[in-house]
Amino acid sequence: MVPVGSAKPVKVNVRVLSATNRDLEDMVRRHCFREDLYFRLNVVSLRLPNLHDCREDIPLLVRHFHTRLTAEYEESFAWFTDAAMAKLCAYHWPGNVRELANAVEHALVVAAGQAPKPEHLPPRIGGILSGTGDTPQSDPAAVVPLDIAKRQILENVLRQTDGHEGQAARLLQIERRRFYRLVHRYHLEKLTRAGRGAAPVTDDEL
Repeated sequence: MVPVGSAKPVKVNVRVLSATNRDLEDMVRRHCFREDLYFRLNVVSLRLPNLHDCREDIPLLVRHFHTRLTAEYEESFAWFTDAAMAKLCAYHWPGNVRELANAVEHALVVAAGQAPKPEHLPPRIGGILSGTGDTPQSDPAAVVPLDIAKRQILENVLRQTDGHEGQAARLLQIERRRFYRLVHRYHLEKLTRAGRGAAPVTDDEL
């Protein structure tokens, strides 16, 4: 290999891992994928089932993401209600495990300390018809991305508390330090009392 900006080749020893949700053999037959590249990549192949084909794994994966997010957010998130778990298990998961991870985080953030219910799940999941797992009742276009949902929640609670960050953190049942980080992450300082140049709030006022 010759590094960019150099004329001297260097020896490298690498292993390539690749993943796809396409049928590469069919694409090779249709001349949509290079045959030589396919045979270079196809040394050891692993075929993984889709999440909707192994629904029994969903509660275990939800537990894993719940534990990981509890540590990441430094919060004690409540566990999902039976109704919410039923919705998660019934959904067809076209985005597989990554979509499940995002749905779990969405529910924990929106629930704001409560045990997540179906209404705390993303609309495309919480609104599915009971038992079908394939027919959404809500318009997919109405789905709010997780980052936008977080920002909206923070904005709402800051407006409700007139910018009192300590009180807002208590309402969301998160540590004040974590709340400060979220405020800075979403550039919402202007909604806080400090950001407006108001006098700081003492603990007695809270």
